[in-house]
This record gives sequence, C-alpha cells and structure tokens, in this order.
Amino acid sequence: IYAQIIHVPQIGSDGRAVGFYSLVTDISQIRHSQKALSASEALYHSLVDQLPMCLIQKDLDSRFTFVNRQFCEFTGLESANVIGKLDADLFPSELAAKYREDDLKVQRTGDVLETVERNVVEGEEVVRWVQILKSPVRDTDQQIIGTQVLFWDVTAKHAAEEALKEGTALKRAIFDSALDCIAIVDQDGLIIDLNRSAERVFGYSRRELVGASIDDTLFP
Repeated sequence: IYAQIIHVPQIGSDGRAVGFYSLVTDISQIRHSQKALSASEALYHSLVDQLPMCLIQKDLDSRFTFVNRQFCEFTGLESANVIGKLDADLFPSELAAKYREDDLKVQRTGDVLETVERNVVEGEEVVRWVQILKSPVRDTDQQIIGTQVLFWDVTAKHAAEEALKEGTALKRAIFDSALDCIAIVDQDGLIIDLNRSAERVFGYSRRELVGASIDDTLFP
C-alpha cells in the first residue's frame, strides 16, 4: 500500500504549534498506474530501438522528444544532442523548413504523409534519400500532441530509378533524332510510337497516330 501523508500543525491559543494532524491519502492505485505506464514506455522504447528503421517523435513545436538507436546510427548524432532540438538546429535551413511544413500539415489534417526526401546532415557532404512515413501522435483523448516520423534509406533505389530515367530519356532522344522513319506497331498492327522523321514524312503527329491501325493510316 502506498500512502501520501501531509502533516498539518495544530496551533494553540498562544499561536504556537502544540501538535499536528496527519492527512493520509491512499495513492496505491496512482502508483500502480505510474509503474504500469513506466513499464509500458520502457517496453515501447526497447521495441523501437530494435527497429531496422529510424524513428523520431516531435512535439507540436517540432522539437525532438524521442529518437531511436537506428536514427542515431544513421545520422551519427547522439540522442542527448538531439532531444529538445529543432530541425533547424540539425539540418540545412531549406530542408528544415520543409520538415516543419510537413509536420504542420500532418498536425492540421491528421493524415499520414508518405514521401521520399533528400536528407543531408549539417556539416556533411553526403546526400542520401529516405522514404518517409509521417503520422500524428495522439493522447488518450485523441488530441494531436505531435508527430511521429518513420524513415529508411532508399538511396540505392533512388539512384537506380534516376539511372533508368536517364537511360529512357537517352533512348527517346536517339529514337527521335534518327533520320529514317521509324514506326513501332504491336502484333495487331496498331501504332505504339513513331519518331519525328515519320511525323514529317507522313504529315501526322504522334498524338494522332498512336493507337491507330498502320494499314488504315500510313499505308491505306
């Protein structure tokens, strides 16, 4: 049993203390609830520290209130040097402004924000790309009290996608700059694509011919 005891002095007629009253309040339930909450928080922190993804929690002012171990390893920052800080204290101003804007959007709408962002730590030259899931944090009354950010490194995937885009753009440029007329058709004779030389020779634009039958249009 846990009890809160408050001693109240008993004052005599001469204004001096002659004794005291003791007010005893049973706070066992409160202490048990506090212990249960502490145990729950410890379990949560233990679990999120094992995640292979970075996790951040911020308050409504976008101050960091929690970061997991993976975040510290990813950024090279110590937890003690992050908690209580703003994005502006850790990242370039342009990125920090975007992070704050996204936080406010999540807080305002209550929706989950998913995006890919360019990530740079202040003082570092390495640019990394991360997949972001940003969601609101709510209290027991379902009021939004901050944001939670889950992110992981997708730099390799981003680089591969960019290389694919560049390769596709190069192929398109070669295709369009060819002097010969080139038309690509499917097995049913429908036009899938044609280059600029074909547009000039036949007098049709790509928009007019894509999806049309080559026999009905170019060779009627």
